[in-house]
Amino acid sequence: MKQVTSLALRPSLILLLLLGLLGGCTTDVVKDQVRVAYSLEEAFFHRGTVEVLNLTDTRTTLTSSESRSQLAQLANLRVLYLGNNELAELPAEIASLRRLRELHANNNFITTIAPEIAELENLEVLNLNYNRIRFLPEELGGLPNLRELHVAFNRIEYFPLGLRNLNTLEKFIANDNQIKVFPDDFRSMNNLRVLRLENNDLVYWYPLLGFLSNLDSLDLHNNKITALPDTMDTMPNLSYLRLSLNALEDTFPVWLGYQTNLRQVYLHNNELTALPANVANLENLESIYLWENNFPQAEKTRIIDSLAPQAEVVF
Repeated sequence: MKQVTSLALRPSLILLLLLGLLGGCTTDVVKDQVRVAYSLEEAFFHRGTVEVLNLTDTRTTLTSSESRSQLAQLANLRVLYLGNNELAELPAEIASLRRLRELHANNNFITTIAPEIAELENLEVLNLNYNRIRFLPEELGGLPNLRELHVAFNRIEYFPLGLRNLNTLEKFIANDNQIKVFPDDFRSMNNLRVLRLENNDLVYWYPLLGFLSNLDSLDLHNNKITALPDTMDTMPNLSYLRLSLNALEDTFPVWLGYQTNLRQVYLHNNELTALPANVANLENLESIYLWENNFPQAEKTRIIDSLAPQAEVVF
């Protein structure tokens, strides 16, 4: 006769089996440790193991001293989501979260960012989209590992020069603000790959910004740019250029033809009359949009004939 051995299941194992049968849970349970929490109380209870706290759309205000004290004790937190909570400010206690890598505080009522944010030395992603921010602190430039900065849909007019120290930044998303100047000092952001500044109040683009040699995507759509520099360094990785809905006149500067990796170019809704002859060098071009300009018919024909055969030209 075969011997039957009794298997005593630990309570945690029973919990995992039940959760598997029921199709999931509100927290991630791995080896009795909660890694992801969906309330501050839960995160505080498991503060030794919680790495992700998702408070999105929970109407968490973090205004009480108790809630801020609990937040400050989440020493292992890596990712914090605070979106859609009508927050008027970021709690100063966030500066205590020294291991934090991502902070998402989008879709709130935040107007200012405290200088203490610079204490988050491991922060890689900062998402402040859709708030009411007018000024960013100089200290923001002291984040040594920041890779992504998202400040779209705010009320920002100027950037502090301290941001020029963000030489690890790869994505700078600042569309739909009231930005008037993107300083040429920011050419030191030599790891920048994506720069979005559409729907702002820019009037000029500085030639030294051509030193952004790793830039892949540049969006300046719907600004007030009337002129571009005659000369600018080649950006060898630039594949996407959007300058539509500005006030560019006459012939586009010759540096356009030096950006030989360009694949998509948007220049429609300007006052252009010609493109430089060296656009024939754009061998990788896939599409270029040129409608609502002042190109004479002869120039339209020349452009079509000079561009690579695979390029779609839209007048």
